[in-house]
Amino acid sequence: MGDEKPIVMISSWPPRKCGIGTFAEEALEFIRGHDPRRPAFVICHTDGRGENAFPIIDMERADWHEPVAEKVHELDPYAVHIQHEYGLYNYIAPDGTSDMNAGFIRLLEALEDVPTVVEPHTVHGRMKDHEERFIRRVAARCNVLLFKCHYQKWRLDWAFSSKDWERPRNIMIVPHGARPDRRFAIREVEELKDELGLGNLRGKHIIGLVGWI
Repeated sequence: MGDEKPIVMISSWPPRKCGIGTFAEEALEFIRGHDPRRPAFVICHTDGRGENAFPIIDMERADWHEPVAEKVHELDPYAVHIQHEYGLYNYIAPDGTSDMNAGFIRLLEALEDVPTVVEPHTVHGRMKDHEERFIRRVAARCNVLLFKCHYQKWRLDWAFSSKDWERPRNIMIVPHGARPDRRFAIREVEELKDELGLGNLRGKHIIGLVGWI
């Protein structure tokens, strides 16, 4: 391995039945493939398993973020890549109240000395006020805010400017599940149906969404 600092992913993780866990697993495979000399670890929820996985995110604890930050600093990473979805980091107190992901913000504050990339699966066209405030706080505390579509950045620019908030300048767009080099002509569609095992639908229109997962 040499002396390369590791990449650390923070996310839900298999065997949990979670689309983000599946997304993160494949993303880490790509990261490892890009630089196989660099170690890669994942910090996940307590139901995660696997090689180089640390299942220490315990959402039964209000201070779940503290052992996570401690483990990150122990690993001394080159960068931390965090997958975010509200339900993954939502602490529910015994009285049933939510902390509204306050622990996630505290985690970013504890990692201010570490290069952080946050990939939210939560930025959409009609965000509520509290969601806009949350993304604003996340953007202010991470190094890179990674979006999957250009419309998400446009929507955030619009929302922030309408509130006289400074627009984040640390947003990067990495298209999700889009391969611009895979373009097929209409005349090729029938053969593609055969390749996909959908030959019984020859001559019929198909509407579908193809993404990474």
